[in-house]
Amino acid sequence: MLEQYGHGGDLRTAAEAFGGSPERFLDFSSNMNPLGPPEAVGRILAGSWREVVHYPDPAVRELTAKLAAKHGVPAECVLVGNGAAELIDLAVRILEPKVTGLARPSFAEYEEAVRKIGGQVRDIPLREETGFRLSEGDIAEATAVCDLLMLGHPNNPTGRSLGEEMLERLAAVRKPVIVDEAFLDFSPEEERLTLTGAAAVNRQLIVIRSMTKFYSIPGLRLGYAVAHPDRIARMKRPQVPWSVNALAQWIGSAVLEEHAFAAETKKWSPEEREWLSHRLRRLGLKVYDSDVNFLLLSLEPLQLKAREPQEAMGRQGVLIRDASRFPGLSEAYVRVAVKTREQNERLANGLASVIEMLKSRQTVSVSAEKPAAVGGSESAPGNGHGKPVSKGTQTALVNPVHTDAEAGRSAPHGKTIMLQGTGSDVGKSLLTAGLCRIFLQDGFRVAPFKSQNMSLNSYVTPDGKEIGRAQGMQADACRVPATTDMNPILLKPKKDMVSQVVVHGRPYRDLDARTYRERYLSEAEAVVKDALHRLQSEYDLIVMEGAGSPAEVNLKDRDIVNMRMAGWADAPVILVADIDRGGVFASLVGTLDILSPEERTA
Repeated sequence: MLEQYGHGGDLRTAAEAFGGSPERFLDFSSNMNPLGPPEAVGRILAGSWREVVHYPDPAVRELTAKLAAKHGVPAECVLVGNGAAELIDLAVRILEPKVTGLARPSFAEYEEAVRKIGGQVRDIPLREETGFRLSEGDIAEATAVCDLLMLGHPNNPTGRSLGEEMLERLAAVRKPVIVDEAFLDFSPEEERLTLTGAAAVNRQLIVIRSMTKFYSIPGLRLGYAVAHPDRIARMKRPQVPWSVNALAQWIGSAVLEEHAFAAETKKWSPEEREWLSHRLRRLGLKVYDSDVNFLLLSLEPLQLKAREPQEAMGRQGVLIRDASRFPGLSEAYVRVAVKTREQNERLANGLASVIEMLKSRQTVSVSAEKPAAVGGSESAPGNGHGKPVSKGTQTALVNPVHTDAEAGRSAPHGKTIMLQGTGSDVGKSLLTAGLCRIFLQDGFRVAPFKSQNMSLNSYVTPDGKEIGRAQGMQADACRVPATTDMNPILLKPKKDMVSQVVVHGRPYRDLDARTYRERYLSEAEAVVKDALHRLQSEYDLIVMEGAGSPAEVNLKDRDIVNMRMAGWADAPVILVADIDRGGVFASLVGTLDILSPEERTA
């Protein structure tokens, strides 16, 4: 269970569950800003590390003053802490509520803080049919019987902010209320929606804020509370001395000056959230409206449980949150962060393949129990529309899959063949281009694919991105526009054992051979699989090209270009050798002899 410690973002548990190193995972289970950390973080870490020989400021004066200025409140109304979790705990400890009203579902640490002091919890239900919004009636009822209300604004995991009428009610509340604004930074309406100003003058209101999500610095643990000076003074008394370390104080002060970063984030968040919501809805998922950088999804329309796609995605190196761990949600709910477009595409494409696979299992199960119920007839299985689907001499059941081209359209995966060589420069690229043209002339929609290419010469795609020149030529042979899916990873040598890594047409970074093999290949594996899946969904036939030789035994355990790629694509392999080179038959026999028995049958 990935959430065994109650949170997302547990990369070590993911590595133990799915194998590999923690660095290989793309983490959608925690909700950090993918645009961060800001540049200031690197400058502080690089330039101030010698200063850690000194104690941090015990009063956190510089950061406190900047936060007070940000919200327009006196400095005595602000308390900086070791993450929002510490401040939630301190607030509950000084209020000592017997009964606390909590929205369900909501952040687990609210209840943990209440249980630590022996308090009881009263549920305030957030109903699916109302989009998980708090109702005035439920709040009024809870206020009458509770000593404390604790509410997320926006709420986690639903992503919904409190309505304006609710905010007005809380700003004038006469009973203790803790409002958690950990994700409000992501809203373009933050200044209008925040209750920090009201908290500075209302003795009953405490606002908790986080700096770790917006600035993507969760490893530093940094948050703050805004409240009436009397409340802040009481919260300071039980706080551990030097709770906020020096690096956190310095970095917190620096990132508050990153105004361009903040503006870019507020622009990015709603745009990318809308794009990802649209893509996920096309997969058949129910996506709930959100005001922040994460989305709550229901798998109920697909009759799936959260743990199934979570496990399958984890094996692909992508982590999603099983939201059934939040009280009030069923096993059908998951939560995903909103990230960059490329990362969101990887999530959406991965979920598409996983959903297709899981639904196929369901179809097989139903078929085993009721053979006549699947397809149009026993002799001609259907494609979901009552029509038989045939590929060559084989007839197969084709499951619906939603693609970029058209939501909900049945899209069979294209057949795939692969050319591998006894070595480099034996003619694989030219033969691939020739086969592409032949298959095109035979009436197939065909595309080339090479997962990883090493070349200084690149081909510029119509949208201005770089791929290998050979794949550009092969796309021309297919008479289709070249895309980065045809060569998702391009290695451009720069110096001995160092190459610039170009991922989907854009420079990623310069890596030496060892770092590339040990740290990036696990991530590259998912990149190339996703690219191939998209091509297979769009074309009748894919002609894949390998690289080097499949007999390079020192590379086989991390291979993403030859026999493992053929296995992932379920592709038969044609072995290519150059008759004009001496020892051609020895190279053929030697290559086949080094391959495993399973590989020789490919």
